[in-house]
Amino acid sequence: MYIVILPIVFLLFGLLFYLLYINGYISLRTVSTLYFFGSANLYRNCSAKFTRCSGSIKRILKFNDTRLVTFTFDSNINEGSVDLFILNKDKETVLTLNSDNPTGTLTIQAKERYYIKIKFCRASGNYKLNWE
Repeated sequence: MYIVILPIVFLLFGLLFYLLYINGYISLRTVSTLYFFGSANLYRNCSAKFTRCSGSIKRILKFNDTRLVTFTFDSNINEGSVDLFILNKDKETVLTLNSDNPTGTLTIQAKERYYIKIKFCRASGNYKLNWE
């Protein structure tokens, strides 16, 4: 009995997580770190505090209308580096933000899927990403 039910439960959980990710409700994190605390708002911002972090975070953004969106990457990085990439539906980089280039503007197409990818390289500090 359990042998039949257990794979179905795992399949349903996998499907649930996939649906949450593809609609932008959760992010995928592949990081190794001593400390990481992050939060994400579905509509306007995400932020994190971290210590000795390496790896990446990936999240999906969707917009209902075509418009010009300004992304602002406020960061206070004590060591290492943090780079943020906005990718289009074909996973091509359309905007890169970091400490040296903290603001960028992008024309967002309606109902298109965009990816935010944040790469950490032995970084300590914090960041906040806003978009309007």
